[in-house]
Amino acid sequence: MSYAVPLRFARPMRLLPLRTALRAPQRRFASRRSASSASLQTGVTRDSSKEDEFGQLDEDGKLAAIEKALKVEHVWKRMGYDMWAEAAETLDVIVPRKIHFWRNLFTRFTIDVPTIRSNFLNACKNAMAMYHLGMDPVFFRSSHIRFAQWSPLTAPFQVFGARRTDSRAWLYEHKDAFVQLYKEMSSATVQGDSVVLRRVARDEMLKSLEATAAAYAKAAAPKERREWTMHSLKSAKVESIRTTPMMMSHKMPETGSRLLVHALVRIESEQSLRVTDHKRRPLPKGQWEPKRVVERVIFERRLWNTGRDGEWKAKDKVYEEE
Repeated sequence: MSYAVPLRFARPMRLLPLRTALRAPQRRFASRRSASSASLQTGVTRDSSKEDEFGQLDEDGKLAAIEKALKVEHVWKRMGYDMWAEAAETLDVIVPRKIHFWRNLFTRFTIDVPTIRSNFLNACKNAMAMYHLGMDPVFFRSSHIRFAQWSPLTAPFQVFGARRTDSRAWLYEHKDAFVQLYKEMSSATVQGDSVVLRRVARDEMLKSLEATAAAYAKAAAPKERREWTMHSLKSAKVESIRTTPMMMSHKMPETGSRLLVHALVRIESEQSLRVTDHKRRPLPKGQWEPKRVVERVIFERRLWNTGRDGEWKAKDKVYEEE
């Protein structure tokens, strides 16, 4: 049974698309979460009375928030704080997985579609990152790239060569820097050298290495020495690389460009940890034979920094089973 609604009580109905109706709560939650994080970082609070139904600020609220952020940045700059020295989040690097296509097809009668999709997405993002590096003169200004690698015929194919290991690859000479940083990082962690750790690592990696070095120092016996050695390097491959322009300030950096580079490097080596006493005699505990170790380290480079601050540094580590 239905009742007629008087016209004076009837309201016009606004039909929203299905996608908008489903995403409205997500937008509201994401906007509130971003607002809370922005208020913690910049000290800018938002007035909820100026928000619309989706949790977005109106034009006056946006202008007020920008003015407050500029004032906070100006105060921090007067105090000697560098906005471009702020820690950056780790980009979406992907660990490529092995695809056993024919074995799965003939034994399990299946195709690993998620792995194929993930590897294809990683390859596309690697190509886009290499394209951004090729368009940025700051990255190759510090590299010794031969003219043949910049030819119009080979440059389009170089963007797909992020995982190449030959001497003509754009990232070939940077792999030596990755291995050298890995050696210094591992040796300094065992010896507890905090000066070297601050030079080769940053952010999450620096905190983790300092905690590991403190644990080594706490567990060491009096006059005990630890020596880390890499006996052989099996391989060092760039599995994933990402770039993004950073917007840490409304002004351009004084040097370089805004580009931030993250490279996920797989390092396979034979290494050992030798423990000796004050006379360099091996202590009778443990096994000091070289062992195969595979580690994936994320290295970061900020192209707006110059000198040692603009070099590669260990950012984070990815733990993945082989």
